[in-house]
This record gives sequence, C-alpha cells and structure tokens, in this order.
Amino acid sequence: MVDAISSMGLLWTKQTRFATKPVRTQAGRLLSLSELTSDRFRWALANFETLAEAGLTVESNTPDEILETVKEVLSLAFSKPPAPMPPAKWQAGFELPDFFGAASPSSYFLDKHPDLLRSPD
Repeated sequence: MVDAISSMGLLWTKQTRFATKPVRTQAGRLLSLSELTSDRFRWALANFETLAEAGLTVESNTPDEILETVKEVLSLAFSKPPAPMPPAKWQAGFELPDFFGAASPSSYFLDKHPDLLRSPD
C-alpha cells in the first residue's frame, strides 16, 4: 500500500509492505506510526475535514517512496530476499500493536523517515 492513510485496522499479511502518507502537525512535526494508530490521532484520519480540525496535514508519497516500496513487494512476490526488515520492535508503544496486521513498513520508507519509529511522547 502506498500513498494512503487509514483510520481502520488492516488485515494484511506478512507479504505486505506499506508507505503511509506522511502526516504532520501544524508545527511541521511528522507523526510517528505509534501516534498515527493512537486514539488521539487515528480518528482524525477519516477525511480532510477531521484532519483540519485536528490541525494535521497530509503529504503524498514521493515517487521514490512508491517505487522502492513496490520493489520490496516484487522481491517478496518472486522469492528474492527483500530489503532488510524493520526493527523487531517497530510496533513498540502502539496502542493497537496489530493495527497493520502482519505487514511491515517499507524499509526504504523507514530509512527515509526515521521519526516514524519515534517512541510516543
């Protein structure tokens, strides 16, 4: 999954990689994956009106983020070793640790946006 956000938990398999749309506060701070799945912010992702009410903005994924995520998925599909997995504890601190099912974020996307794994404030 690329260039999307969701307020609903997802039933993805371990063969799924994703790059969510970056979501930022009015101050420009990137929300971590833990924050995106928290009660405080998850329900703000429903539509642009609720995002605006929460003081959040959404950015589209860049072409390189989309390309590299697709490459990881193709590597999985053709039994080639994929890019390194995210840290085993990438879901640490999530209010809903299974929000993304068995899926993992794209390694490229995490390398580009290390704050996505920031611990909750």
